Amino acid sequence: MANGTLKVSNIQTSSGSGTVTLGQSGETVALGSGATSSGNFGNFDKLEDINVTSDVSGVEINLDYSGYTAFKLIIKQLNKSGTSSSNVQFRVKRSGQSSFDSGASDYGNQGILYDNGTNRNDNNNVNSIAMLTGAGTGLFTLRVEALITGAQETDIQFQMQGVTSIAENGGSTSTYGFGGTRYNNTEKVTAIQITDTAQNIGVCIGTLYGLKA
Repeated sequence: MANGTLKVSNIQTSSGSGTVTLGQSGETVALGSGATSSGNFGNFDKLEDINVTSDVSGVEINLDYSGYTAFKLIIKQLNKSGTSSSNVQFRVKRSGQSSFDSGASDYGNQGILYDNGTNRNDNNNVNSIAMLTGAGTGLFTLRVEALITGAQETDIQFQMQGVTSIAENGGSTSTYGFGGTRYNNTEKVTAIQITDTAQNIGVCIGTLYGLKA
């Protein structure tokens, strides 16, 4: 077939099953300018919106999505209900469990305040994974971007790592990096819960995305 434009509304295999192959070795398949993709083409699928606008003791985010090997959590607004100095943290709920793990040695956790290189390194044997430690007494708006792996797999441990940006109302901004794992456990994780060590969560608005194998 000579070079040109193929215009069709649907491409299927002749048998109704099997694989449709686009391109060959050495070639690149690309979307045209302005085009968007749907379905699973190596992109993250939008799974759920998080929209908490009144005080709650914890924000539960569902991870019980079969077939997804990784999740991306983007929280565009996270506020504490008060001004106490505290840690924003999360815990996990494993498959078949009714509550979130909070044992004294359930997690391994590390963090650092990028602004001045201050380590907040708790290592192993802690009861949660901190997304921010020592948040001061001002009114803060937090923004979080995190990658979650191992939640739906049983051969590796659950892991979550990301960055929290801190903007004090009318003041300065800071950036905190964090990472952690559900220690010594490879059971499926069906949900995470975000809490604060001193007060309720006042606002949590964001989106969870998932990536299939």
